[in-house]
Amino acid sequence: VELANIPILVKSEYGIELFQIEADPTQEGVPIKTKMFFVGDTLNFDNLKVLLKLYGQESKLLEKNNNFSVDTTGVTDDRIKEIYQSIRVSIVLKDGISEITDLSKVILDKNYDGAKIKISVMNENRETITRLSKELKVRTKIPQVYIDTIIPKDGITPYTTISSDPDWYDEFVSTKITWMGDFDSLNRFKAGESYTAQVTLSAKPGYTFYGINEDLISVKNVSGNFSSPVDYSLNVAENFDTIVFKIAFSSTLANTAST
Repeated sequence: VELANIPILVKSEYGIELFQIEADPTQEGVPIKTKMFFVGDTLNFDNLKVLLKLYGQESKLLEKNNNFSVDTTGVTDDRIKEIYQSIRVSIVLKDGISEITDLSKVILDKNYDGAKIKISVMNENRETITRLSKELKVRTKIPQVYIDTIIPKDGITPYTTISSDPDWYDEFVSTKITWMGDFDSLNRFKAGESYTAQVTLSAKPGYTFYGINEDLISVKNVSGNFSSPVDYSLNVAENFDTIVFKIAFSSTLANTAST
């Protein structure tokens, strides 16, 4: 979710010109944009900062204090004080109705997927002006990838997807498998030949390949052991929803049913 540059424009002598979240609530003092959160993450709003600028006033950097209750000590203008005190930050869940107002400790689960951070403040007419962040993407990390169903066998037509069995592939699906090597006239695997498969996997809804690397991917080979992808062949999509890698097989597996 991008938490930077959330403006509230109010045309007023005392209206708020810019209302901005500067820091990522999962980080310690690092002003960055976060695209994705993970199940189990804690949103630490104690580290959140808001930049508030009023017309005719200096910009004021406010830190979270009792849900952004601002210290107005020394503020003599009652209207400015009222604007400061009206700031509220909450989380609106995907249904658009449920709202989390206690931000002292928010531990994310899948119910927060699609939620938005809401920022509100009162304008000169004492009307509440509200802005929402982009949706939080809350995902469960896929910790490892094991595949044992694509071993090339003599006389078998190359697999184009991973078999649906076993059914424990509940975190991802294979959208495409492309094979490289020498095939017979019927486009089947030839005995004793080596082959390379390029495998494309897509995360199922609610899951992500964020953090996956070659060491966490294992494909069963002809000898019954597991092999890692070909060096430098792993490509992870920018949104972490898809990975592509190559796996090499030095030979085929004998197939007693082949013809």
